[in-house]
Amino acid sequence: KEKELLITGLPEKSQLLHILDSNNNSIVLKSSGITLMQINADELGIKKGDRVTIKPLIRVEKEREVVVEQIIQQYIGAGAYMRHDALSQLLGESKALNALLLKLDGPVDALNSHLKEIPAIAAVEVKQDSLDNFNKTIGESMGISMFFLTLFAGIIAIAVIYLPILGRVMRTS
Repeated sequence: KEKELLITGLPEKSQLLHILDSNNNSIVLKSSGITLMQINADELGIKKGDRVTIKPLIRVEKEREVVVEQIIQQYIGAGAYMRHDALSQLLGESKALNALLLKLDGPVDALNSHLKEIPAIAAVEVKQDSLDNFNKTIGESMGISMFFLTLFAGIIAIAVIYLPILGRVMRTS
């Protein structure tokens, strides 16, 4: 069986991204193997200790095998994790990055502007901007939902109040 998955490479002591299982316990990545989500392992029929083949999407000729060191249950997300150094070694790359997480103290506008000017960087995302956009979208959606709920409640209220009156008027005439 085959499945396209994102393998996230993390440093040994990641400070900005922590892997938690379904019981909110922190997961420590093993030094060389891959950690799979339970949902993917079940779908592919993989168990701890099995060897899986990794085929990068960029360079198809570089298939590699890796041992499944852990299978963890998570409620959000699907994919796999490996230690960054082990993933780089497995793929024969010298610590290539396709995402970088930064925690900055102070204003980020200058750095954000500078990073957006670099052609090799495809996207720059500021957490606060993402949260603001999410809250704005949810707020707009809730406003629209509340409008329609209020409209339908009004229509039902009018029907409950005036239909019996209309019925009596129709019977008397």
